Amino acid sequence: SIVAAIAATARTDRSARTRQQALIALGRLNAPDALNVLMSATATDSQNDRVRQGALEGLGLLDDPQALDTVLRHARPGTINRTRPVAISAAVNLASHDHDAVFKALRDIVATDRERRSKNAAAQALVSLEDARGVAALQSASKSARDPLTSQRMADLATELQEIVGN
Repeated sequence: SIVAAIAATARTDRSARTRQQALIALGRLNAPDALNVLMSATATDSQNDRVRQGALEGLGLLDDPQALDTVLRHARPGTINRTRPVAISAAVNLASHDHDAVFKALRDIVATDRERRSKNAAAQALVSLEDARGVAALQSASKSARDPLTSQRMADLATELQEIVGN
């Protein structure tokens, strides 16, 4: 079947980019056994971390509650910084399974993370969650930011979220 061919490509293709796209497709197709293939691929090192990124994006698209812990773990420091925003985005997609866990993880990244790319991704994700508690988190991040650009970005996102939640 086509799904079996995509799964085989996701597992074994020599090209990290091809594997990445196959993993995303497995999640999008909600393929049988996709969860197992995607979860094991999150442990795979590859050029530019593409395989792990594809697996995380696929997990977000698969919308299986069993994926949430893995996705949140990869959103936190310790994962390559270009991969963390992919995990953050996947966490938002999975938030319906444990909104509070996703909110808290994003809030913590916005509050304490030193890595700008992840902090910005988490701040944008807080807006996407549409949780009123995010306004205070973003305002606080704006006040504590060391550079004016980050401060302004956090303030703008706080305003955007405030307009969405209507407070």
